[in-house]
Amino acid sequence: MSAYPKMPPGTCYPSSRVLAVMYPELTYVEGWLEITVGAAVSKVAHAWCETAEGEIVDSTYTLRDDLERRYLPARRPRLDGRAYPENPGPLPEGVAW
Repeated sequence: MSAYPKMPPGTCYPSSRVLAVMYPELTYVEGWLEITVGAAVSKVAHAWCETAEGEIVDSTYTLRDDLERRYLPARRPRLDGRAYPENPGPLPEGVAW
């Protein structure tokens, strides 16, 4: 269980920003959450935080442990000027900046 507070579902952008301000060890990240159930893959625009070690701190999603998930940071400049961590994969199909 995370040492960081959980926030209401559907508030990922403001909640993740608040956590990044309250906890300086966290970095705010925007991108997509990819969830795989069997052969079905769903991508959702999402925001979360990461630690310097790369641990994901998701303040709003609590997913079942049996669901496969990947966090895909966006490839664009961050508002605070810092770099995103290395993107683990390509942008979702059909998405462009």
